[in-house]
Amino acid sequence: MVDIEPDELIFRGVALGSPHKMKASLRVFNPSTSTIFYRVCSTHSVYYSLHVSPISGKLLPNQSVEISFILPSIASVRHSAQPLHFVLQSTTAASNSDMRTFWKYVDLLDVIEMPIRVRILPFEEDLWTFHDTEASSSEDEQVCKRKAKEKEKLQEKKENLEKQENTADLKKTSFFLDESRNDVIIRLISENRSLRGRVVSLEKAVEYYDEVTRRHTELVEDNSRLRSRLEKLELQQVPFNCCVCLEDKPNTIVYPCRHIVMCSKCAASSGSKCPMCRTTVTQKALVYF
Repeated sequence: MVDIEPDELIFRGVALGSPHKMKASLRVFNPSTSTIFYRVCSTHSVYYSLHVSPISGKLLPNQSVEISFILPSIASVRHSAQPLHFVLQSTTAASNSDMRTFWKYVDLLDVIEMPIRVRILPFEEDLWTFHDTEASSSEDEQVCKRKAKEKEKLQEKKENLEKQENTADLKKTSFFLDESRNDVIIRLISENRSLRGRVVSLEKAVEYYDEVTRRHTELVEDNSRLRSRLEKLELQQVPFNCCVCLEDKPNTIVYPCRHIVMCSKCAASSGSKCPMCRTTVTQKALVYF
C-alpha cells in the first residue's frame, strides 16, 4: 500500500514538446524509491523519469495512479525548460536514440511546482503493468527501441511518399508547361503568319504607291511639255497683222479662247466677241514677244 497526497506532489524537471500545454499520465511502480515512469500524451511519445516526494495517502495493490498535469505558461518554465532541452538533446544524440540513458539527467534540474490531478484507477485500466524494476526497465528499453525503429520506418515511408508526390507534381507541372508551351508556339505561329500576310500587303501597297507617284511625276512632266508645245503652236498661229485693222501687229490675248489676233487698239474698241471664234470674251491682256 502506498500513501499519496495530491497537494504535496512535486515534479523535478520539465517535459519536452509543448511545455505550456502538455498532459501526461503517470503510474507508480516502485514506491520504495518513489520513482514514477510515465508516457507523454502527445505526438512526441517519449519516455521520461521523474521523482515524487513526499508520498502520502493510500493506494491498494490492485490499483494504480493516473496523475495528469498541465505545465504553467511557457514564460514561467523557460528558465528550467531550456537546460532540460539541452541535456536531453545532447544525451539523445550521444546515445543513438536509447532513451533510458538520459533519465538520470532529469534530477539535475530545479524543482518546479505544477497543478496536478490525481485519479485512482483499477489495475486493468492502467496503461502499463510493471512486475518489478528490472523487468520493467528491460521491457521499457525494448519498447523504446521498437518505437524508435517504427518511427524511423514511418519517417522513411513519409520521405518516400513526399519524394513520389514531388515527382508526380514535377511531372504534372512539366506536362502543363509542355501543353502551355505548345499553345504558345501555335499562337505565335498563327500570329507570325498573320504578320507575314500584313507585311506582304504593305509591300504591295508601297509598290503601288511608288508606281502611282512615278506615273504622277511623268504626267506632270508630260503636261508641262504639252503646255509648252501648245503655247508655241498658238504663237505660230498668230497672224502677221491685226485681223481688224490689218496694220499693227497683234499683241492682245483674249480669254477664255486665248486667241492673239488683235492689236491693243482694236482690242480696246472691239466688242465682246472674239473676232476669230466668236467666243464671248471675259478678259483681255497684253502679250509681250
